[in-house]
Amino acid sequence: MLIFTLAHDVLGKSFCDIMSKIKIMYRIGNTTLQINTRRIRDVLCDWADEQIFLGDPESWDAAAADIPFPSHLRSVRFWIDSSDVPIERQKGRGPSSAYWSGKMGRPARRYMFLLDGDQVISKMWGGYSAKLYDGHFVESHKQWFDKKLSDVAVIGDTHFHSVRRELRKCQIIAPRPTPATTNQETGQDEERLTAAQQKKNAEIRRIRARCEQPFSYIKSQMQILKRPWAEDLHELDSVITIGSAIHNCKKRAKAS
Repeated sequence: MLIFTLAHDVLGKSFCDIMSKIKIMYRIGNTTLQINTRRIRDVLCDWADEQIFLGDPESWDAAAADIPFPSHLRSVRFWIDSSDVPIERQKGRGPSSAYWSGKMGRPARRYMFLLDGDQVISKMWGGYSAKLYDGHFVESHKQWFDKKLSDVAVIGDTHFHSVRRELRKCQIIAPRPTPATTNQETGQDEERLTAAQQKKNAEIRRIRARCEQPFSYIKSQMQILKRPWAEDLHELDSVITIGSAIHNCKKRAKAS
């Protein structure tokens, strides 16, 4: 069953396709395959949980040691980003539902990732509603960030800018959103950031891009994620966790 599960999740093969390519003495029904696949995923999740860990300040420093930080970003040790994973369209998953992702324009499930300087996933949250704003997510977890990441900085995109002053010990760094004003003569939007602010934003975006779109890392490990998820959403959480662990193992092996 382990081989069936890996072929299904890692290679993205359907159960029918797997059954057609192997020779076994008896036929296994789809229901039996699905039940046992869930059980195997539960076992793999126990292993995966051991591969996703925060580490300690010494390991954080080592992971960021070779990154050419500008002076105002030298305290950055983690990168944060959310990813929306598409799920199957169903009744009750329309634009007004908690499942709807404005980012994707379709139903999805959101995950939050915290990565170190080696692009290793140190912490993962989710899945949860794709309508929860990234800044609000961090605000709801501010006690965790202040306790676990005191005296270090976490860098993200503009969606995290609003939460910068909500944390006391952990620093959130994000590009300043560009406010727009309309030119009364031309009707065009004009930027109001100063040259210094624009330069700082560019430096933040350059460093942030090092660990952008973590879901793309996981999707490369789990081919089943290349199509909208059609199973129970708890099973999607398991696959994302397992994919994150495989990604981490590869990254750590490459670093060593």
